[in-house]
Amino acid sequence: MTHLETQYIFETERAVLRLLGADCSAPVAAFAEMEGEVIRLRAMYGEGHAEGKAPVAARLQLAAEVVGRLRK
Repeated sequence: MTHLETQYIFETERAVLRLLGADCSAPVAAFAEMEGEVIRLRAMYGEGHAEGKAPVAARLQLAAEVVGRLRK
């Protein structure tokens, strides 16, 4: 049986890594947490950092938006 909250957090954090093309040697971090029906994402890449919130259903879009801000 899958714990949905854990799955949503995992998917969001992994999306950041995938979108950045990051591997084990990349200076990247992603931390997601649930706040009711909202997911909050904080990410760092190199010296940059970005964060955001979105409804759980938009978690992958949130990851893409945060990665977009990291790349600027």
